[in-house]
Amino acid sequence: MQLLNILGTKNNIKVIRFLVRHENWEFNISEFSKDTKINKGVLSRLIKKLEKENVIRVNRKGKISLFKLNKDNLFIKNVLIQLFEKEETFFKEHLKNRLTKLKEKDVLSII
Repeated sequence: MQLLNILGTKNNIKVIRFLVRHENWEFNISEFSKDTKINKGVLSRLIKKLEKENVIRVNRKGKISLFKLNKDNLFIKNVLIQLFEKEETFFKEHLKNRLTKLKEKDVLSII
């Protein structure tokens, strides 16, 4: 498993970030395409690639495939989940600091 294979494109990052944020949920291709705004065809190829890399698990029930983050993968658990959680924390803190600075300057509008 190489980091480039997992995080190599904007869509890969978007998919993994979304799955980390919803790590206990399962999605079908239609739901996931709608939520991530990634074309179903592109998403289908990406899912196959990430399944091969052991990043996601696919649970097939008849004609429906449900997929979710593979939290049993040590790299996912020890690196990627923590990375995206820290990213989210960082941006929340950054936004909070920016808003605090704006508040201190008596800004009337941020539009």
